[in-house]
Amino acid sequence: MATARFEVDKFTGENDFNLWRIKMKALLVQQELSTSIDETIMGTLRQSDAAKAMDVDAKAHSAILLSLRDEVLREISSKT
Repeated sequence: MATARFEVDKFTGENDFNLWRIKMKALLVQQELSTSIDETIMGTLRQSDAAKAMDVDAKAHSAILLSLRDEVLREISSKT
């Protein structure tokens, strides 16, 4: 079975954040990473399989970072 590839326009700081957020949630669902944004599910996963929880969290974090324009990413990384 072929897998579909989905892309989300990068968040630039000028485009609509709320639409970008909705699209990112949909992308995380498609990549089977949506559990990373649900604290209840992640808490349960961390207790039952900490390694898998860390993997899901890291992949979701990476997908989000890759969906930010460089200028936005620089601004975020300078504040963390």
